[in-house]
Amino acid sequence: MSRKACGILIAGVIAAALCSGQQAADADKTASFAGLVNNALTGEPMVRAHVALRGTANGTQKQYGATTTAEGKFSITGISPGRYQISVDKVGFVMAPGSGSRASLNLQEKDKKEGYQVKLLPTGAIVGRVMDAEGEPVEGASVSTEGGMMAVAQTDEKGFFRIGGLAPGKYRLKAVGPGAMPVGPEHRTDGTEEAHYVRTYYPGVISAKEAAMVEVRPNGEASGADIRLARFPWVRVSGRVIGLPENFERAIVIARTLNGFGNAGTSMVKPDGSFEIWRIDPGKALLSANLGVSGNRLERTPEKEIEVGGANLDGIELRVVPDADLAGRVEFEDEAARQLFSPPASGPSPAANNGQPARNQAAGGQQPRPRKQILLQNVSTYSGAPPAPIDETGVFLLKKVPAGKYRVTIQPGSVYVRSMQLGPQSIEGNVLDLSNGATGTDLSVLVSSKVGSITGVVVDAHGEAAGTRVVLAFDSAGNPNSRRYATAGPDGTYQFNDLAPGTYKLVAVQDSDSDSVVQFAGLDLYEDLMETVEIHPGDKVVKELKRRAPGEP
Repeated sequence: MSRKACGILIAGVIAAALCSGQQAADADKTASFAGLVNNALTGEPMVRAHVALRGTANGTQKQYGATTTAEGKFSITGISPGRYQISVDKVGFVMAPGSGSRASLNLQEKDKKEGYQVKLLPTGAIVGRVMDAEGEPVEGASVSTEGGMMAVAQTDEKGFFRIGGLAPGKYRLKAVGPGAMPVGPEHRTDGTEEAHYVRTYYPGVISAKEAAMVEVRPNGEASGADIRLARFPWVRVSGRVIGLPENFERAIVIARTLNGFGNAGTSMVKPDGSFEIWRIDPGKALLSANLGVSGNRLERTPEKEIEVGGANLDGIELRVVPDADLAGRVEFEDEAARQLFSPPASGPSPAANNGQPARNQAAGGQQPRPRKQILLQNVSTYSGAPPAPIDETGVFLLKKVPAGKYRVTIQPGSVYVRSMQLGPQSIEGNVLDLSNGATGTDLSVLVSSKVGSITGVVVDAHGEAAGTRVVLAFDSAGNPNSRRYATAGPDGTYQFNDLAPGTYKLVAVQDSDSDSVVQFAGLDLYEDLMETVEIHPGDKVVKELKRRAPGEP
């Protein structure tokens, strides 16, 4: 063997040994997690339940799992230190309330977490029938649950449905008739009229507030959940798209419900810009037009909020406004705000640390601050403009901003937008109306460091209510970007930081409503339970919240 080949072989052996040694050292730092899974009703051990940990360790997504033994025991070893969410899955069962359905696990090096107990509840079902106003069965209707979990079923030829695998709890049931084209009623000459049925809650109402709850018990079947679809007048929504470009190839007007997933509608725009939509569910909706122009470029109109009732809505105008860049500058109300945008004072040079950066502030240097960004979030949707970096002098450039109404924020937090100046227009607060576009204007944003906070504990009849969803709302219109969410920790504590001065609504929602509040904008169900909190500059408010069911005193 040549000296060169021998040298390569020896180097490979050394590298392998070093790698093996490093792996062994890393293994010594790992954690373990063990416990028991039982049936919450019988106390019997749950066999072959899947226990999973999912989270982040050292900035990397990790997941670990194990299957329970005949004794219901599980053990997971070799876990990288980090923070994980715990889940337990078994067909026909769900994690019992208070058994860690939102539990997290923070594992340090060499931790051995043992004796963790999880209780599973058997699932239940809801059985019922969907009928029209005359009591005839409706085939192909979609029935869904709103509450502890979302599930959907279709009715058969006799109008029957069954929704199984439901966690025990109380649910609202919603039925939507078979899909139909968004066109007007049939033309009939026999004296009859085509019925128009809208989204209907059990037992036959169109408002979620008026809906009756259906209770699902463990291993039980709630039968007789019959829904009679509600008839509603035929309503037309029509108007014209203004400012269509000459080279537009197609355009479509879209109506979407503001709260929930009710029937909306669409309409192709005619060459003269006119449109007409039928079969929109009653309530608030957002109307906008999307246009395709030559070169596969898209343009749009700002969204317009409408209220669909029992009468036609005609003469609506949607105006095409091109996207535009928006330049601006951040100004500072106080020196503390200015310092948050300034680079930190320099620490020792890399040479003083053998070419390596300082590990922490105690070593003599300061950690670099994250670069500040300005963000525009549409007040009525989850959309917005791409964020723009703010340079050290406070200058920014937001590119291709669609026309619309936005809430302006600075990220990361620690400051709030006190006021703005858009060209000659002075604006108090952080809501920026660009419905007519941003062309030819500059934006000045005044920020303050005097942010507030709200902290507290969520309690119920049994004490601290760990894992409770807490909702903070600062816009009574119910827009999705006017809310923030927190989950109470193991000791029931919650916290909202970096709050601008203003009036807020605060509520702790039931576990059964937690996801629907987020997904369906269902906070109106808790209107009478909300706590009002007034935040002044720099306030630190402590507020205890009681977790109550809707309708409880």
